[in-house]
Amino acid sequence: ARNIDRALDIWVASVMEYGGDAPWKDSAHLYATIDAIQNGDSPWKVYRIHYKGPCPPGTPPKWMTETYELCTRDSRQVLHHQLSTTQFKDKFNKAPYHQTNNKGERTWSNLMSADWAWNQAVCNMDLRYIKTDTKSRQDEIAKDRSTHGAMFVPVVAGSDKTTVSVATGHQEYHPVYMSPGNLTNVARRSHGNAWLPVAFLGAWGHHP
Repeated sequence: ARNIDRALDIWVASVMEYGGDAPWKDSAHLYATIDAIQNGDSPWKVYRIHYKGPCPPGTPPKWMTETYELCTRDSRQVLHHQLSTTQFKDKFNKAPYHQTNNKGERTWSNLMSADWAWNQAVCNMDLRYIKTDTKSRQDEIAKDRSTHGAMFVPVVAGSDKTTVSVATGHQEYHPVYMSPGNLTNVARRSHGNAWLPVAFLGAWGHHP
């Protein structure tokens, strides 16, 4: 805890002149954020995958001889857990929006302020098109009647590579993380429940 507090003090000092701040006030705040991460009821399922096709003469490529373990869980259930996190109530955009500065110039910050989000869920009410082309003023969601009245919830996903440990022979894992696009950047940076793993892909040696 003492090291965490010191690191946060250094963090604040390094960004203070730019108007920034650390996402946690102190170690207690950080631990509370970790404890608030919901386990939920989305269990993991494990699948073992390996190549069964023909191999070339000589030594085959490594990927043809390895067994891969794919761990996944229901991303829809995970998304429900994230959206039900009460700490996000003031850090959540229910609809796309346009943002401007004090000069009236367009600015961008969160995903829901982007043109892409706007085109998905906000109608173009340009009067030049209303009489001539009704489709041009429909957003993507409005084109499907079954989605009328629904809230637009984009999903942000990412993956990277990480080495588990030396003890396991430097096994590589490729985790896949997911986050609701409605969250603000502040929520995504400072809340553990904003980014949750939904899949892991790992290589586990050779198979016969």
